[in-house]
Amino acid sequence: MNTIGENIRRKREERGLTQKELADKVGVTFGAISQIESGATGKKFDTLRKICINLECTSDEILNLKENS
Repeated sequence: MNTIGENIRRKREERGLTQKELADKVGVTFGAISQIESGATGKKFDTLRKICINLECTSDEILNLKENS
């Protein structure tokens, strides 16, 4: 099972965005996105919400809320 950070990285790469570009869209630093993707820091709900909006994905996809059948 992928971690939240791995899911964010995968979605970001699918959209062709760099960590810097996503950080600018979300309104956080490049370092914050890097730390989130590596699992080095916790995630604030508001930041996760903005990431989902900018990656055009659901929170289910990022948080692994739905199990694969």
